[in-house]
Amino acid sequence: MLQAIITFVGYLRKAGFTISGAEIESCLQALALIEPSRENFKQVLQCSFVKSQADAEAFSKLYHAFFSLQTHCDFKVRGSQESSFSYLQQHSAHTDGRGVGQSGAGGSSLCQALLSEDFTQIRKLINAALRIVTDESAAVNKETIHELLRKLKINLDWAMTEHQLFQKLDHQPDRLYYYQSLLHKVEMELELELVKWLARKDSTRTLERYAYSLNYRQLAFNQLSKEQFALVKKQVLKLGRRLAVRSGRRGKAAKRGQISMRYTVRSAFKTGGTVLKVVRRKKVPGKPELLLLCDLSNSVIQFSHFFLLLVHAMQKRFRSVRTMIFVDRLEDITTYIQKHDFPEVVEKSLFNSGISASGFSDFGRVFCDLYKFHSSLLKPKTTLIILGDAKNNWRPPRTEAFQAIAAKCDKVYWLNPRPRSTWFEEDSILHLYMPYINAVYECRNLEQLRVIARQIF
Repeated sequence: MLQAIITFVGYLRKAGFTISGAEIESCLQALALIEPSRENFKQVLQCSFVKSQADAEAFSKLYHAFFSLQTHCDFKVRGSQESSFSYLQQHSAHTDGRGVGQSGAGGSSLCQALLSEDFTQIRKLINAALRIVTDESAAVNKETIHELLRKLKINLDWAMTEHQLFQKLDHQPDRLYYYQSLLHKVEMELELELVKWLARKDSTRTLERYAYSLNYRQLAFNQLSKEQFALVKKQVLKLGRRLAVRSGRRGKAAKRGQISMRYTVRSAFKTGGTVLKVVRRKKVPGKPELLLLCDLSNSVIQFSHFFLLLVHAMQKRFRSVRTMIFVDRLEDITTYIQKHDFPEVVEKSLFNSGISASGFSDFGRVFCDLYKFHSSLLKPKTTLIILGDAKNNWRPPRTEAFQAIAAKCDKVYWLNPRPRSTWFEEDSILHLYMPYINAVYECRNLEQLRVIARQIF
């Protein structure tokens, strides 16, 4: 059991958990004091290693996957053919099995089985979908768990099931919430069965892949699941608010604050070298002059979504932040961001703006328009931040326009959502702009966004 716990902690760390040696020791001491049961065992591990609500679901998924694959586990039910770590088995243990839905109400097979709470039928559907996907995909071991799960959902008519549940129970919010929660458990069961199937060939490598896929902090924005997307959105909002009130480097005289030896000594010169007054200073929030350009073409739109969210959280605090979006046309949305909530900003950015005439990015034209029509925004104190993949679709790069823009600004930063190894491939023009850029960052997940935001803002 000790070896199993230590191995499990290793997978938790790969999933982004921070666990110290002292916490493992405390966990082992707690396990020695409790009555040995599966429920108590899970509770002790959860209390010892989960530090935030955001990590609770990742812990639960990894716990079920890891301990259902252990052949020598003290808490495994002996003689049971069914996994004792099944989500649906746990759910059915708390119900009478009759269901509260209308059997045979029509619709997708999964929807009917769900409304009848027919767990046997749900298992059959999951197994059938799993066989289809694994038979169809010859390179199943090369695909991510996220991609395989998406294929499984397509085979199970997942989107149709969600739609039919909403249609049938729209006027019964309590029942709708109940069945949506049940559907979420079916999704977790589906994920667990997929991991167990992949683990038949190589359990260690599969669990490693699974643990990395649960680490939403290091997962690329375009690979996030629906639940991870919501978690990252909250984290980005927190980051934006924290940055908005972050103290800058500038200081001013104050009644309270840190004693400034420099200003105290300077003050003493006026009184012949005798210190009659201690000067205190405190830091004031920085007010950066930022100009943000966000590429909203299809290849980077999910990355831009989070950057726009970060800007939105900061924009209401600082009026000196200007935001522009583009594909092959440039549009200033600063005023819109200041007056509207984020969902409306996204709608405006994606559907109600005239930023795309051809549907393909044209950085050269955008930089020409910026220099020609918005040159008043380019000041010696301005920091220009560009979020885009620099793929110009073989159009003219207009390097001279970008050089002129960079000459007018204090600093220029480029945030590229593509992996660093692909920055200079095919139609990328980043290498032409790099001589005029202060720094280029890879920005494709939450952890990278946090580091970059702290450095720039």
